[in-house]
Amino acid sequence: MNTTRSVLIVAAAALVMAAPASSKTLPQLFGTVGPGSTFIFKDKAGKQVSSLKPGKYTITVQDFSKVQNFHLVGPSLNLKTSLRGRGSSGWAIVLKAGTFRYYSDGSPSKLKGSFRVR
Repeated sequence: MNTTRSVLIVAAAALVMAAPASSKTLPQLFGTVGPGSTFIFKDKAGKQVSSLKPGKYTITVQDFSKVQNFHLVGPSLNLKTSLRGRGSSGWAIVLKAGTFRYYSDGSPSKLKGSFRVR
């Protein structure tokens, strides 16, 4: 029995080692809330997000405000940071075709934006 167990362990280890490591990282997006009336949603190049392709993305939000938050809403998506807290949030998401809105629940008519996924 010990021989059979050893063979199984070696075989399992060989399968794990043979599995290709994913070198492809997800596209990154960045949101910033505060200080003051700063409200930004940009891509890795620093450009404001206006249009994206469907697919998987990571979003990092830096929330520096005690009275604002970052709220992202779209097809099958509703994510937000704390309205009264500060900190960093990270989300791995899948964007489907459609229009997405981002805004602060504290000032939704002033701190807002949108982008399309197509």
